Formats: sequence, C-alpha cells, structure tokens
Amino acid sequence: MPDSDSLDWKDPSPQQMVERITSKLTSGSIILMHNGAKNTPEALPMIIDAVRAAGYEFVPISEIILEGDYTTDHEGRMHTTEQ
Repeated sequence: MPDSDSLDWKDPSPQQMVERITSKLTSGSIILMHNGAKNTPEALPMIIDAVRAAGYEFVPISEIILEGDYTTDHEGRMHTTEQ
C-alpha cells in the first residue's frame, strides 16, 4: 500500500506535491501518483530529484514486496507469516 500519497488528483501545485511526498518518505515508501493528473508531469522530475537528494533510490516494487505468505496490517505494512 502506498504510504506517501501525492493527492495529485486534487490538482495541488507541483511544489505542494514535492513537499507532501518528501515530508513522509521513509525507507520502503511507496509513492502514489496518477498518470492523468494535471500537475503530475511537471512535478515528477522535481519529486525524483528531491527523493534522490534525500538519499533514497527508486527500485522495482518487486524488490520491496515480501514473497511467500504475509499479512498486511491496517497501516499497509507487510509482515511475514510464520509457518
């Protein structure tokens, strides 16, 4: 589950999206954005630069989603299921 929602569908300014996303970043964050939102194309390069400047890197979702049996808690965090 995404834990850093850009709310881009509400048409915030690109800078507002950058601030919203970077203020919630943690290791393993998943950023939610929509390809049809008005200001997303302008905001995306700034978000990428800001995320990298904060010391984070982009990885495929397959690298952070757990494999095998797991549960997801009410905050969207995944936990392995002991067998």
